[in-house]
Amino acid sequence: YAVVGTTLQIVGETLSEAADLRAGQRVLDVAAGNGNATLAAARRWCEVTSTDYVPALLERARERAAAERLHGID
Repeated sequence: YAVVGTTLQIVGETLSEAADLRAGQRVLDVAAGNGNATLAAARRWCEVTSTDYVPALLERARERAAAERLHGID
């Protein structure tokens, strides 16, 4: 899983770059999982709403965001 997790983190960053996300924009991350794209957008000072049908994955994303002191995530 470590290799897949690292790859997905890179995909989240690449997606945020490709979408040319800017500070203050609102982002909806559908099927957010543990938050790779969510965190990448939040690192760019976007306001992010994340959804997933697995509550434990969203909780993991919240924990990761807190560890990075990221804000603007719902």
